[in-house]
Order: sequence, then structure tokens, then C-alpha cells
Amino acid sequence: KGLKITEDTFILATYELKPTNPNDPSGNNQGSTSGNNSGDNGSGSNSGNNTTTQFYTLTVTNGNGSGSYAAGATVIITCTNPPSGQVFDKWVPTTDDLGIASVNVAATTLKMPAHEASVTATFKKAPSNSSGSGSGSGSTSGNNSSNKNNGSTVFITKPGVSNTSLASAQISGSSDNYVIRISETAQATAAVEKALINEYGSLDNVRYSAMDISLYDASGVNRITNYSGLSITITMPIPDVMTQYAGNNKVAGVVNEKLDKLKPKFTSIDGVPCVTFTATHFSPYTIYVNTSNLSGEPVTIDGSPKTGDGIHPKWFLVAGLVAISIALFFMKDKKPVPKSSLA
Repeated sequence: KGLKITEDTFILATYELKPTNPNDPSGNNQGSTSGNNSGDNGSGSNSGNNTTTQFYTLTVTNGNGSGSYAAGATVIITCTNPPSGQVFDKWVPTTDDLGIASVNVAATTLKMPAHEASVTATFKKAPSNSSGSGSGSGSTSGNNSSNKNNGSTVFITKPGVSNTSLASAQISGSSDNYVIRISETAQATAAVEKALINEYGSLDNVRYSAMDISLYDASGVNRITNYSGLSITITMPIPDVMTQYAGNNKVAGVVNEKLDKLKPKFTSIDGVPCVTFTATHFSPYTIYVNTSNLSGEPVTIDGSPKTGDGIHPKWFLVAGLVAISIALFFMKDKKPVPKSSLA
């Protein structure tokens, strides 16, 4: 009440897991405190609830999400608005076992360890082209300052994708700003697995990374379902588990339990292997490879993000053969001098 919104603002609700206490007088444990069980006093009412869940304290500095959680619980953490002239930089945990989905994203998740823990949101000086307000979309974009197309942002929360700040998008068919969210969901994974099985018969020789790609308006809150006429070209780092396959990787969407195969382009940005593809619909997507059919001459990832055109090794072979042919051509006219003429 009394909150005045004057610009695009991203609001994320957070929750804490409520402890289950057998002696809780709130009445949440049915029959445990009624005390009116005739002649029983509830002595047997908690026979199956003698084990209690251990909770551990999480402290979030410069952010939201502090509380008590069971080991293994998934906790949403979000940074607070940065000070004037600064933007979110990264999350710094006190231990390495927090399982933070992405330290470079201002709104992310972690896995609670079996001990007390803390994590701190750190800030850095805002770029010269940044508004520096530190609120709303600025705090959720994290390091995605390189994202293009009039402020549209690629927001990656899928685990296993490093250097998410390199992600960007080019949108055709509209001048509006959008938020593209790339996440990992059970539904997307199941759809991708079904489509890959329909394509290859099994997953025995298939390596893949499944993701859900969805489109939101500039606020990042309202999901867009009518995207007719829009074409969005996404550049993102190749998921860590797929980088070893380089240009053998393929990209596809999933439509009607089948692969909608795309034509990706592989690039390297700041030394990080990336892939560029165009999404014309929003549904589960996958980066995948059939390891039983790897090319003996994989496409080389170009070091220039401008073209991303692979240099096929066969052209080096062609160049070598041409050089040998020229050398043989000039050598054939040189006849050896008879020994008798040297007397």
C-alpha cells in the first residue's frame, strides 16, 4: 500500500519453508495438541511423526531470501536495489557448496547445505551508458549489459551455462523491448527427451541440454503468448556440457513431439564458445549431438564474433595440394646435366 511505480519494475515474491514442529500449538499437526482425545491425551497421535526436520540458517546480505531451510531446499535469492551509480555485480558465498545457479544473475536460486551459510550480493560502478537507477529491470539484468535491440534482455537462469552476461538478442518484427528467459524445467526436459527418442529411437548415444525459452514484455513479468510476426535471433554461450562437441552440436525446438531443426552459427566471444540461432516460436529447445555420428572434421569455431563462419579443414588440404602442383610444374622442365659434359 502506498507503493508508487514510476518506471518498469520487476517484483519477485519470495517464500520461506515453514518448520514442522510436532509440538506446534497452532494446530497444523492434526490431533497432536487437541488434548481432548478421550482418555488418551494424544499419547499415540504422533507415532509416525517422531522425526523432525533439521533446519539451517541462511543469511543473505544486500538481498532477499534470508531464513531457515532444510538441507537440499531450493531457495530463491534476489539482490536489493544497488546504491546510486552502481549495478549488480555477482553473488559471493562464504562456502563453495551453496549450489548457486548463476552467480552473475541478480535473481537466482541456491541449494541449501546442511549447515548455516551466508551469501552477499556485490555491486560495481554502473557503465557510462547505464541509467544507474539500480531499480526494476536494471537489477534483474545482472551483467547482461551487452544485450542489444533497444534494451531487450536475455535472462538465463538455466544451470550449467557459464558467462551468461554474453547472451544477447536481436528482434525482428517489433520495435518493443522484450525479456527472453532461458530456464530449465521438468516439462521442457521431458518434451526434449520425447522428441529425441522419436528422432533416434533412444537416448543411448545422444547428449543434450534442454531448456525452456519464453518471451516476456519489458517488465519481465507478463508472458507473451501471441508472438506472430516476431523473429528473435539469440546468441548464448554453449552449455558447459556441450562445449566439447564444438561444431557437431545441433539446435532444435520441439513441436508436436518432434525436433524442429534449426541452422545454428557458432562463434567465439571473448574466448567463450557461443551459438546463435533464430527462434520463431517459444517452446522447449535443445542443443544436442548424436555421438555415434560425429564428424571426423568438426567445424572450427571462429574467433571473430562478427562472422562466426567456420573454416573447414578441407580448405587447408586444398591449399597444400595446389602448392605441391605448382612446385612440380616448375620442376619438370629442369633436365639433369649429363656427367660427361662436366669433364
